[in-house]
Amino acid sequence: MIDKIDIKILSEKKKKGDISYERLGKEVNLTKGAISKRIAKLKKEGIILGDHYFVNFDYFGLRQRIFLFVNVPAKSEVYLDIEKIPEIHRSYGVTGDCDVVLSAVVKDASSINRFIDGIDSVYGEDVRSITPIIVRKVYKEHGAFPPEVEPKKMDVKDTDKEILSKIQENPNKNKICRELSINRNTFYKRLSRLKGEGLLRPSIKIDYEKLFTGIVSVDTLPGCAEKVAKQLKHEPEVFSLYQVIGKMDLLVFAVAANARSYSELIIDKLRFTDKIRGTSTYVVMNYISKKLLVHPY
Repeated sequence: MIDKIDIKILSEKKKKGDISYERLGKEVNLTKGAISKRIAKLKKEGIILGDHYFVNFDYFGLRQRIFLFVNVPAKSEVYLDIEKIPEIHRSYGVTGDCDVVLSAVVKDASSINRFIDGIDSVYGEDVRSITPIIVRKVYKEHGAFPPEVEPKKMDVKDTDKEILSKIQENPNKNKICRELSINRNTFYKRLSRLKGEGLLRPSIKIDYEKLFTGIVSVDTLPGCAEKVAKQLKHEPEVFSLYQVIGKMDLLVFAVAANARSYSELIIDKLRFTDKIRGTSTYVVMNYISKKLLVHPY
């Protein structure tokens, strides 16, 4: 059984996967030993699946995030077919007034129509309707706040690109060294450089199906989206937060220990504020992710 402290630990590890137990203990007011026991428990229960790395795709020209709220015919399994479209990197099977939420990144706003047309051509009758939600601003993503300044342009060698590609699939560093035929010292120097330049961020891989995970669309009063977002982004349960263009103003990805804790989050932080007109919650039933190409297109 997990609790709110475990959620805080997951939030901090998601933000910075290589954070020390001592530092993590200070963040959640626990001893180093207590942190060690809780992380061991989360691993044993299959909630923490292992190490993970996020690649900064803004650097490679993939700057426009977009979410697609998709309705599919009964018994369709479109969320299992994301390998067909390279721009899509996450799929959420949800309850609510849509069936699937797809997360994608494209080059820029001018690429959106081409991307949506591509989905229509690939899925055809598998999709009844698609509602695009375009991200205007990222407040928080996968537990971390976006950098205040863009990473400076650096010379990314082909070997670096191979490292970025392979480490998304499997963070086993010894295996990557063997596959790329490079020694460990060279690999760790390149890895340190990529992290230092903001192209790569250590994190953890979480089994979201073992938590209560939901996507909340938030309709704010005119001019209040920024104020609400600044209040929400520091909540440990909020893993990702976006200001969007579409039928909503904010899109929140949040996790909790159970349905009751999730309801408390929605009621305490969202519904009882005078800056919000309404919310809609989509409970995540299944989740699929894959790597994205690191080469710009």
